[in-house]
Amino acid sequence: IGDWSSDVCSSDLNQDDISQVINSYLVSNGFRIICVSQRAFNKTINTKKASFVSSDKSIFKYSIGHDVTLVSYNFALEEAFNVENFLKDNGFSCELYHVNYVPNQSLEEILQSCKLTGKLIILDDSKSVTKYGDFLAGLILQEGIKCKYMNHLRRGCEDIDYGVNKDQLIIDYEKILKFMHN
Repeated sequence: IGDWSSDVCSSDLNQDDISQVINSYLVSNGFRIICVSQRAFNKTINTKKASFVSSDKSIFKYSIGHDVTLVSYNFALEEAFNVENFLKDNGFSCELYHVNYVPNQSLEEILQSCKLTGKLIILDDSKSVTKYGDFLAGLILQEGIKCKYMNHLRRGCEDIDYGVNKDQLIIDYEKILKFMHN
């Protein structure tokens, strides 16, 4: 059938990235996992156009700002749009990125944004203990980028080691506002 690829695409509720990912990867050679969150059922698809799309369709930039870099992973794009609106209502602008899948993509665009804004908020709704946002934070440290990092907005990493975690991403807007003012 073709080459065996490990691309994993997790499109969220945005028409631009869904159509680009599907058009690029659904019909290409190799194995692909393309999924939509069950939370997306019976919801309206966001039609905001990306201002930047990486060549491999793994990273989409939806907003240009100067106060904070906001990066969503997995199925957190809808929440990221909500955080963006909250920030705007409170006088802040953000560079909003969505990482659609994670193998081998270049994070240079996001790293440059972190250099510009000096602040990073990551929204990752995956349930794994090690998250790709952790990789981004490590890369920022490795590159010596001066950037404040807010990393506690992710589902699945609670103080209960082997207990049941909530099956939703809960955004603490008060903590975001405090982070923005520091």
